[in-house]
Amino acid sequence: MSETKNLKSRRIEILRDSVSRKIAAGEVIENPASVVRELLDNAIDAEARQIDTYISGGGVFEIRVVDDGIGMSEEDLKLCFRPHATSKISSEDDLLHIKSLGFRGEALSSIAFCSRLTIVSRTDEEDIAHKLTVHSGKLISLESSNGNRGTLVSVKDLFYSLPARRRFLKSPSAESSRCRSVFMDRAVAFPQTGFRFFSDGEMKLYLPPSALKERILSSYSDHLSPSLVFETESEAGSGSGYLKVKIIGAGPEIYRKDRKFIHIFVNGRRVYEYALIQAVEYGYSEYLPGGRFPFAFVYISISPELIDFNIHPAKREVKFRNLSNVRSTIISTLQGALTRFSIHIPERLTSSEKSKLGQEQKEASLFVEEPEREYKLTMTKREFDIPRANIQIPPRATGVELRYIGQIFGLFLLVEYKDKLYMVDQHAAHERIIFEHLKKQKPVAQQLLVPLSFETAEGETESLRETLSEYRELGIHLTEEKPGLWSVTALPAYLLSYRDIIEEFLKTGRGVSGEMENDLFSRIACKAAIKDGETPDELTANELIRGVFNLQNARCPHGRPIWYRISKDELCFLVGRVDS
Repeated sequence: MSETKNLKSRRIEILRDSVSRKIAAGEVIENPASVVRELLDNAIDAEARQIDTYISGGGVFEIRVVDDGIGMSEEDLKLCFRPHATSKISSEDDLLHIKSLGFRGEALSSIAFCSRLTIVSRTDEEDIAHKLTVHSGKLISLESSNGNRGTLVSVKDLFYSLPARRRFLKSPSAESSRCRSVFMDRAVAFPQTGFRFFSDGEMKLYLPPSALKERILSSYSDHLSPSLVFETESEAGSGSGYLKVKIIGAGPEIYRKDRKFIHIFVNGRRVYEYALIQAVEYGYSEYLPGGRFPFAFVYISISPELIDFNIHPAKREVKFRNLSNVRSTIISTLQGALTRFSIHIPERLTSSEKSKLGQEQKEASLFVEEPEREYKLTMTKREFDIPRANIQIPPRATGVELRYIGQIFGLFLLVEYKDKLYMVDQHAAHERIIFEHLKKQKPVAQQLLVPLSFETAEGETESLRETLSEYRELGIHLTEEKPGLWSVTALPAYLLSYRDIIEEFLKTGRGVSGEMENDLFSRIACKAAIKDGETPDELTANELIRGVFNLQNARCPHGRPIWYRISKDELCFLVGRVDS
């Protein structure tokens, strides 16, 4: 009763300055890594060519950042630790054209309030440096000092004035790891600057100025192989501004079970925009199996007026005026670059080669020279129309053989080609052939005599509404009869046999905006392809093999390799026939 009385009797008050500053400091400075982030941003904004970072005791005892940038004058030092003091912006209009990493004027003020702060700085115009000392936000001294051009910032006894925050810090080793992670984010974003990282007196990392690709390779040498790392970039119109995307990525041979190494940078800042991380995953989707994630560093340069970083004190979030344009640019840039990592496909059979499939008397009927036409690939309990590979009759003199041997484990088709043995995953191979066939079709809608009806749950209903136009581009016409009740009124002729698959796809909201075609076609291909355990007859297997050897991409739509290949020499070596 007394508690209720006290609550009712409370009146609104203006917080004391010391309380409000503690709240503000806690928002900006969460841990030692936050201090490292803010000090590195200031050093980079100061046009430093070399930045050295020292941490002690996980950053709680001391964090020291030394740069050779433009420095601060005595007048600047008097103001730099005050709330909302900044040299980056001066008006509301400047918020629309932010090019610096820092701009809020909160970092040094927050750091000064929760630590013992010392700054020594000198500009080119001054003969001597000046030293500023601030403890818990209170000015202790400002005096002349010895010092080189640039700035040294020392932060000691972090959170000594905020003991509650200090209690929630992790172990020194964990905090040190966080600091290093932030350091790495800045180092790989600004390769033209030299960086050194010291922990408890020992230099852990030295990164001299370099090109971007070399900086990433030297920073993550334990994870990346130079021969498997590519660099690609593209530009795209973005309204009245510019948009450039540069990607340093690893080939699909290098992957992880988490998203730890998908890094997105926007105008030099590391951001955690899930839609862009998804774009990277989608760009790799045809090259990596499910549950595997790539190494990719994406650098987005975009007109400042097309983004807004003034959302979160730590500037980890960003709003885009046209997020879909950025997303599609990342996807197309990646897909164009990754074609070089397609599994080596044996050279297509030409008029200079001879292939044998099965008995020699069948060669004439199997390898006639003819224009592309539709044929039926017969499967146990299943049929699917795919285009015949356009294979020309090779002359007998070359002696090249493409020979189907048989099936093993109900999974793989064995094929001998030249001096190599191919183990072809029958489901993955058929899946890719069907997928490529669907992609080539023209989506001409055909009215259904009896519309296909289905219902969706509340969450899926809204998702479906947002993607109606994309389905229509695929020739799938949808009408919402009433909330959650839908009718498919038209489908392309080549999809008529897959109503059940399409209905399931629509009901469960599986489609991802922007990738609807690939998502749907990969779903159909997976369901329609020959299954594990099914045994194709010899003619069907031969047709499937011919289709496989004429693919441009030897991976299934989900990214799994279609085959494994071993040469005659490798096989002989394995069984000790070294002289064969």
